[in-house]
Order: sequence, then structure tokens, then C-alpha cells
Amino acid sequence: MMASIGSPLVTEPDDDGLSGYLPGLNPRASMIGRRIDPSGVVAYPLRNEPKGKGVPPEPESDRRILLDNFTRHKGMKNAGGMKGESDRSLAPFNIRAFRNNQLTGRRALPNPTLTGEGDLMATGIGGPGMFSVQRNILSPSGKNRRLTTLGATNFMPLLNPRVQVNRKKQVASWPAEKNEHLWMAGDYDHDSLQALIDPEADLDLLGMEDISLQRGPKGHAVVMDDRTGLPLPHLSYTVYDLLDPTISGKTRWKKENRDYRDVDAGQDWRETVVGPSKIGGKVTGSIDPVLRIPQRLDAGVGVPRYTDETGYRFHGIPVPPNFAAHEGELGIRRGIATPGKGLFFRPEDLTDAGRDVFETAKRNDVIRLSGDSFEDAWDIAKARFPGRKREWGQPGEMFFWESRLGGKLPPAVAYDKGGGGNRDIFDFVEANPDKLEQLIGPREDRFVPDYPLEGMEIPSFSGSKEEADKLALFGNPNKMPGISMLDMPMHTCHITGSGACEACYAAQNKMAFNPAQRKYYRNKLASLEDLPGMMSAIQERMYDRAMKTADYSRSANPDVRGKGFIRHKASGDFGSPEEFSAVFDLLQQQTPEELRDLRHWISTRQYPYLMEAMEARGGPQEDFLPENVNIRVSLPPTNTMPSKFSDLELNPAVSTSGFIPKEFAVPSDMNEICPATIHGNQQKCDEVIDPDTGLMGCRRCFRRKAPVNYLEHGSRLKDLLENAYARMSQNN
Repeated sequence: MMASIGSPLVTEPDDDGLSGYLPGLNPRASMIGRRIDPSGVVAYPLRNEPKGKGVPPEPESDRRILLDNFTRHKGMKNAGGMKGESDRSLAPFNIRAFRNNQLTGRRALPNPTLTGEGDLMATGIGGPGMFSVQRNILSPSGKNRRLTTLGATNFMPLLNPRVQVNRKKQVASWPAEKNEHLWMAGDYDHDSLQALIDPEADLDLLGMEDISLQRGPKGHAVVMDDRTGLPLPHLSYTVYDLLDPTISGKTRWKKENRDYRDVDAGQDWRETVVGPSKIGGKVTGSIDPVLRIPQRLDAGVGVPRYTDETGYRFHGIPVPPNFAAHEGELGIRRGIATPGKGLFFRPEDLTDAGRDVFETAKRNDVIRLSGDSFEDAWDIAKARFPGRKREWGQPGEMFFWESRLGGKLPPAVAYDKGGGGNRDIFDFVEANPDKLEQLIGPREDRFVPDYPLEGMEIPSFSGSKEEADKLALFGNPNKMPGISMLDMPMHTCHITGSGACEACYAAQNKMAFNPAQRKYYRNKLASLEDLPGMMSAIQERMYDRAMKTADYSRSANPDVRGKGFIRHKASGDFGSPEEFSAVFDLLQQQTPEELRDLRHWISTRQYPYLMEAMEARGGPQEDFLPENVNIRVSLPPTNTMPSKFSDLELNPAVSTSGFIPKEFAVPSDMNEICPATIHGNQQKCDEVIDPDTGLMGCRRCFRRKAPVNYLEHGSRLKDLLENAYARMSQNN
């Protein structure tokens, strides 16, 4: 392969004891037996190069890359931001890569490339370039550690990736030739790096699916999305603006072809950058990384571009180097970096902070730390939750009862008529729907949380167990077994007053009292403000809390013994397809112990939201939920599924339940009736016979495809609300 480009690989040691390189190119390269694919990945070790002019590389030093005694390096920020290397994420990393810009001569790193024109070349002017890969290893003296170049590659997979910038070298490069100021850093373990340079090993692409590692027309490494046929979104960089971008070859990047501008309008995540005095303080190129989101256009493929207040149009959208608005955050969980095009990633691999940046960029705008214009943009783009109101927690306002917002519950004073008090929250919300809309939005455009429908990896909870419990706020329903989660206020439901909702039990008894309502509203607010964070807390504590309620007695029903039962939405319902998506992720990411020991029963009337969330996972016909999950869809008064949502029943995890009003005759087949709703029976699941097993302790609602109908029990919703108005008027 090498011989065909007129530069045969040096296979025998030369006078300096070196082999495995291409004559005329960098002798540090050690390419024999390494991964060399002219149409794909090129990766090989590099030898150490001692200081001193004319001193050759050390022959055996290419073995340094095989050592596993490297350590993580601290992500640092230099004071003032202009004094050198800066990692805005402040996160440690174990590997770093920077593009080697020497494309010709003895400093050039070979990158055998099969171009779009069918030419095979080692490297060349305007060629694809290579990454120099660094680990933090012991210096030759063995006294300290330093970031040391150990290898070269054109594809670099990274966990927790971020861009690092050296502003000093960036500014110095504008009138000169070198621009070693933009690095990609993150994590890649030892075995994975060894597999990267081994042509016989499988590449570790960090679990990224439906992607292809390809070369562009000039040999540049590109990560393609097999689902769309387009390159993945990527963080890139414009080194220089060009007067004539059509020029190729040696003169393309020369100073004579560079276009300068007088002003750096700047972004509010960094200080203003001023160019060197020798070019009048002018600047050129991106300054910040730019996000490029490939899109199909009439004229081909393009990317959204941002124009700043000076009229300068970027080749993409400027983004912070850590792809997050604030310092100390990381915006991307995993990606694949290339020296020519940048860091490629999937949007589903973004953190919460990263999604904020990405969604803003999709509107051709930049993220701002101030927040005002950013929040306005959200309101226009989608009915996202706009945030807390300043007046919340004050008397007569929403959350007047919430101590966390400065509020306070009034004393539980009995009403003159109609029973005791302790329903202040329920009655206030019922009488003030305009106040409730501040939290959930108008009926025609409810607020939704920021969560990807296609799903995401739930972040690990970083706080204490006590902090997780405060955020997760599990319930302990008296009638049903186990625990409940994501309980919400009845007033926030989008469907009320028909079918089973006609006799809503969440509007009566203890579920309507202040302690329960306060918990439900805390859940609703938390789900709108930070749904991923809430799911993180639930994931952290779900197993322990559920298993504390498990019955281990010998007399227990075998279906019950040693199991933890979880009812989703013991009160309220799902408020958006995003909320369903979050629960899907929680269920799909269960541990083996959770899959073995837990049983989930999810109840809902929100067919449109459930359908939309399932469509984002491939459609309701896809069996994507584990077997310990049963979604029980409550049917409308006709007790038949609406035809437009009938495909929901194709999903193995979806069952239905019906509602039989008091005025209807009790069916002769009682086997399909919830035994706890039959007059004369006990009203707790643990105290009635399971129709399927004949044993004490019913769990039919947790079983897939088991038919269940509920006889109406308790009070009608309209009667409950009439009583609420009566109480309030009597108490005035």
C-alpha cells in the first residue's frame, strides 16, 4: 500500500535505528503492524524526540504508548483567560489530542489517504492532518509527570469531551503560521487506546450506534450518521477567515490570503480578545469553537450560521469550549474527535447544560449567561417552563403554602360546615385557575419539561441519600402495595371529569389534604424545572425504598414475596410526552437487581402523550420496555380504546382498564373486576384475593394484559368540587 504512493515504508532500521516511517516525513512515526486504513482510521505510536537540533528520535520509545501508568490531568483555567491553556469545564481528563498542522516536511505526520479523486497520498498541502495524542506520564527523569505526545490518529473517541483553548497561542497564530491552541480532551481507557492502534482489534466507539467512520473528498475524517446520511453535529473551528476561499495548495492559508476584522464582538462567557499589535490588534477566524449542525438544503447540505452585532458571520454557531453556559460544567457525554472537522456527537449524548446550548444554536443564536434573551427565545420556540414567579410563596399567590419559597400554611381550622379544614391548597387552586396556569401553562399550551423524546442516559446522583429522598419524594399509598412515585396534583391533569376521572380518588380523603398536596406540587415543580435531575434522584433511591416495603414472610403469596412494588402516578397523570420519555429511560436503565425484584404499574389517560413518546422510540409495536413494567391505560367512558390510538395495544407492556359507574349494572363476570372495589370486600390490595392466583394479596394491576375493570367507589368529582366551593364560601 505504501509503495504505491512512491514513498515506501522504511521496514529495516536506518542509521539511527528507526523504521516504520515514510521517507521525507516525520521519523517519529512507528507504523509497522499498526492500524493504517487509507479510507478509514489511521492510528500509530510516536517515538520520543529529545531536545536538540538534529537529535534523532529514540528507537524504542514508541513502546511508551503501551504503558498503563498514566494519570488523569486536572482541567485548569488560567487567571485572566489570556495567559495560556484553559479548560472551562475544570474537569479532569486522561487523554488529549491536538491537530498537528505541519503538513509537509520532516515534521509532518503521515496520514495515508485515499481521496475522493482516487489518489492515494501520505499527506499533503491542505491534507487531512493528524491528531497528536497525549497522556500524563512520568518524564524521562522519573521525577514528575507531564502531558507527553505518545501517538497519532485521525479518529479519537472521547468520554466527557471538551475543547481546550490557549488564547495566548491563538492570538500569536494570527500573523504567524502555528496555531497549537485548540485541543480536544476527555477520557479513553488504556485497553481502548491499544485497540485503536491494533489493526486486528475491534474499535471501541464508546457504544455510539448507527455511525460510520469515513473520509471526505480530501481525506478528512468524518463521522456519518447512518440514520440520516449526514455528518453528525460537530464542534469545529475556523482558523482564519480567507480573502479568497477558492485558493488551494500552499498559498491558501498564507498571511496574504487572511481576512482580518477590527472588532471581536465577543460572547459573554469570555472576555474580549484583541489581536497582536503587529496587525493592528485585529482578529480573524472563529475565536471560539463553532457548532455545525448539518442540514439538507435545496442547494445541498448546509449548517446554521450566526451573525454577530458587527455583521461578522460565523461558519456555524459560536459555543463555549465546554459546550455549556457556565464554567465547571460539561455539555457532551461522549463523541469522536477528528483533526480536520472537530468533535462529532449525537444530540442524545448531551447533558442538560449541553442541550441548552444545542437548542439555542438550532435557532441560529448563541447561549447567554444573562438568561433574559435566552428565556424569551424558549417561550417563542416551545412552551417550556418559564421559571418561578417572583411573587410565588406570598399570601394569596401560588405556593403561598411552600416554606421553600418563603410561604407558610395557615393553621388547620375547622370550617363552620362541611367538615374539617386542612384542604387549603386544594381549595385555593380550585378557586384560582389563573394562578395554577402560572405553573402549568394555559390549557391549550401546557408547559413541558426540557427532556429529549429520544431518551438520554440518566445522570448519576451526586448528593446524599437524604438529598435524593427530598427530591424523589416517593409516596406510600395506603390502599396499594409498595411505594408510589411521580405523584402529581389532580388539578394539573389535562383530562378530568369523565370515565374513571369522574370519581377521582386523588381529590378526596387524605390525598386532598395539605401534606399530600404540598408533596404533589413539589413534584410538579421539580419535574418542570429539572426532570433529568429528578429522575436521577429517583433512580438513586427507588430500589432501596421499594424493597423496604417487600413482604418476606413465608405466608406471603409467591407473586408477592420478596418483591418491591411501585405505582407510578398514584395521584395525577403525565403532563407531557417528555415525562413519559424520562420514565422510559428510568425503566430501561434498571439494574439486574431491579429487573429481578421490582414491579412497576404505570397508570395513565394520556393516550396522545404516550403515543408520541413511543413513536420517538420506534413506535408502539416495538418491545422496548422490560418485562417488569406494565402500563395500564384507563379507557374512556365507552370502555374502548379510541381508534387513532389503538396501536398502543400492540405494545406488550400496555394493558387497559375500564370504569363501571354506580348506575351501571354490576357485570356477571366478576373475574375482571378489581376485588378491592367490590362492595363488602376489603379496600386494600393486600387484603383481597387475587383472581389469577386465588391467593391473598392481589397484584393483577401489575400484570401485563390482565383485564381489569374498576367499580365506581367513593364520591363523584363534581360533588367533591361543589363541596369545596361550599367550604370556601362558608369560611369567608
